[in-house]
Amino acid sequence: FRAGFVDNMAIQANVDAEPTDTATATDTIAELTRQVIHLRRTNEDDRDDPIGALITAHEDDTLTEEEMHGTAFHLVITGVHAVVPPLATAPLTLLLHDNQLRECQREPALWPHAVEEVLRYHHNGILGLPRIAAEDVDLHGVTIQRGDAVVATMLGATWDPEHYHNPAKFDIHREENADPTFGAGPHYCLGAAQARLVLTIAYQTLFERFPTLELAVPDHEIPWNDESIFTQPLALPVTWTTTR
Repeated sequence: FRAGFVDNMAIQANVDAEPTDTATATDTIAELTRQVIHLRRTNEDDRDDPIGALITAHEDDTLTEEEMHGTAFHLVITGVHAVVPPLATAPLTLLLHDNQLRECQREPALWPHAVEEVLRYHHNGILGLPRIAAEDVDLHGVTIQRGDAVVATMLGATWDPEHYHNPAKFDIHREENADPTFGAGPHYCLGAAQARLVLTIAYQTLFERFPTLELAVPDHEIPWNDESIFTQPLALPVTWTTTR
């Protein structure tokens, strides 16, 4: 069951995947989501989670069946595969900025700040998905004609010098947060709070359990995944020493 999620999400996030493969992966994830909802519906005593809340909202006529399934599908997509890349980029980035890593280890209250800066620094992706203009739009002296496909840089939002001072610098003490990583307005990511919580727990737990963690190879030798829409290394070789 879990393998079905992981394999199909990897296909869905692969920029080189054939359209038919992407469509099949999307349909498979939608079916797996329906199975999750079905299983959760059978346990009426345990609804203290996002999927359970959606089921309850449907039963209260707050959501339609379609809205419940659509939202659950979105949460599965954004709450699983999208959280994996920052689980790799953060250890790498923090190990390359060991002074800030040591600060977090000394002051655990700084871990949420580290999460914000990792999400800002890497965004989690370089380019957005293609968008089709529904009408002619003039933007910065350029006319985007109706029907044109536009791919915007997501990283540009979190590296915009008009909003972030010295954006190329990794700084966990930065006052600006990573909100642009999660979108804005009605498109603000439903899983933003969940992602922040998961990553905070993961980073703190990793470096508490392995306080002597170090890169096992020079950072320029680390291979990066250039097939995924997400920013992530293919592998992150590390080493550590045991302490007693």
